[in-house]
Amino acid sequence: MVYKLWNLRLTRLDLSRAFSKKVTVDEKQLMLRNMFTSTNNHFFSLKDLFLNDNDLNVLAVDAFCRIEGLAQLHLAGNNLKDFTFDDNCLLSLRMLDLSNNKIASPSVRILTGIPSLQALDISGNPLHCDCEIATFIAKMVPQRALNQGRTICVSPASLKGTDVFDVTVFPCTKTITSTHRKFALSFLVAALLLLIFAALKHYRDRLREIRFPLVAGYSKLVR
Repeated sequence: MVYKLWNLRLTRLDLSRAFSKKVTVDEKQLMLRNMFTSTNNHFFSLKDLFLNDNDLNVLAVDAFCRIEGLAQLHLAGNNLKDFTFDDNCLLSLRMLDLSNNKIASPSVRILTGIPSLQALDISGNPLHCDCEIATFIAKMVPQRALNQGRTICVSPASLKGTDVFDVTVFPCTKTITSTHRKFALSFLVAALLLLIFAALKHYRDRLREIRFPLVAGYSKLVR
């Protein structure tokens, strides 16, 4: 099979602002996936890929798996809420730019699943700085973070505007889980049954104390 030379020799590909506004979100995802996973396209030499400012909401988890030598992936200025990928993908990736997206709580797997990663940019995202993000920040040593001065907490209100790397204590928001709801409901039902039982016992004892007049025969009822 004769491969296209531009695919084989290409080391840098910039597809920033590449899509027309008429292209839907699903179509964008499909086009990118087909482009980089198709057996007809081979990007053996591709090192740097730019997909900035394309209004991407989601990416296929295997979108970049066939670009085995990919070292830098730029996804800034999109609408991604997370970045997911298949196992054994992006094994050569050294720099990932996720700045200015919609990521509130980045997944720890970004750090643990890409062992070669040396630099990560999550600045400009609406970071929710609670205990869920604490593990991510702990694993993301400051040396890995790009644009640290713009990596700011948006919520909760007590940390709004604070550099995420300056936060020493991340607050945990207590949420009522389904298990807690079931326990609370069971407790309320048990308490209600106890109240009903106590009320019945009380009125039963009262009824025993009331003495009704004894009517001896029916003669007194008839004149």
